[in-house]
Amino acid sequence: MSRSRTVLLASLPLAVVLAGCFHFDSLPPDGGGGGGGDLASAGGDGGGGGPSTDGGGGKMGDGGGGKMGDGGGPQPGECPRPWLLQLVGSADSSYHARVVHYSIAGGKLTRCDSPSFDLGGTLPSWPNALAFIPGAEVIAIGDDGATYLVDAATGGPRGSPYKESEPQGQPLPRDIFALDDNGTTRIAILYSDPYATELSGWADHIEVIDDRANKVVSWMFAPSQSPLHSISLDVVAMTASPYEASQMLYRCFGDTNEEAITIDAPFDGKPRLPNKPGLWGMLPGGVGVQIYSPGVPQGAWHTPGWVWTTNGGFNGDPAKVYRANDSGAGPALIGPLDCAAHCPQPSSFQHAVPDPTDDNAVFAMCDDGHDVAALVRMTVAGACDVLDEAKSYTLAHPRFQQLAIAP
Repeated sequence: MSRSRTVLLASLPLAVVLAGCFHFDSLPPDGGGGGGGDLASAGGDGGGGGPSTDGGGGKMGDGGGGKMGDGGGPQPGECPRPWLLQLVGSADSSYHARVVHYSIAGGKLTRCDSPSFDLGGTLPSWPNALAFIPGAEVIAIGDDGATYLVDAATGGPRGSPYKESEPQGQPLPRDIFALDDNGTTRIAILYSDPYATELSGWADHIEVIDDRANKVVSWMFAPSQSPLHSISLDVVAMTASPYEASQMLYRCFGDTNEEAITIDAPFDGKPRLPNKPGLWGMLPGGVGVQIYSPGVPQGAWHTPGWVWTTNGGFNGDPAKVYRANDSGAGPALIGPLDCAAHCPQPSSFQHAVPDPTDDNAVFAMCDDGHDVAALVRMTVAGACDVLDEAKSYTLAHPRFQQLAIAP
């Protein structure tokens, strides 16, 4: 699926949307706000006109709509976990994407300068998928041509770029996430149908690689000989399960009639069926187009759960973000969350992830489909803080693509 095939679901007929979905966009951070400096970083100053994100700037709102703690944040030069990862690229092919990372430890958002997650300026301009792989300590970046693995400690490459093995077409990596294979961490890549057009675009298979970008196995959906034949060909999003490291959490428009459901990874080659019951039915209003979880809770990520985004239905309504938390009695839905004060209207959310330090908050990217975009933090109490904006970059046609959490 090329960039020219990207469409807004809200503009398509109902029958078309139920057979497909869209993907997200990105760009590299290159400068500060109107003054042209870098974004605020640990121990540094923010550029004029751009949002301040370090100790001297604005603070994230907490679940009650106030500020997170002023004390206990990172010191200059430090970048403790958990991290918020932001994939930034450009619609201008002369630029190279990178992953901006922020520490959210101690109740403060601090942009970190080192290491640099851009592979020395060799990433393509507009990747579309991002993941952090716990255990392997790898950042994975998916593009139309390849998936790149970046060492989270050094910023250097892990293996060579992985090129999907589908014999025909050029499938698009839609989602990337970690999977446990009998104690070994693997990297799963969900691919779109290689024949996808603007009128389709659902995922049709997964390829699994190791932390050196070597292929381990691939699983097609629907064909009877596949161990994942029970997954129909209309999966629109997939992520790590927050319950079991060897499970996948996904959503589709298929026979399951569920918006969120898990299935065990078939590393033994045996057929799998979706786990019952489904975790949640249809979202109230709108059509869910994205689902994300950092995986099984660890570190600051302490409550199993995930985040949904919706495209706002078929009438041009605002998109919404929902968070699901499960404290042991089943998932409880929080939302919808919105940011009408700071996001282009009607709201359109590219991607969202849970704040691992606050069960009542999410980080989200909103944009107008062109050059206006913002990274925000929203809470159930209605607070919305702007953390970054596309206009604070000196790039042509900046794009905010995906987010990820590194626990």
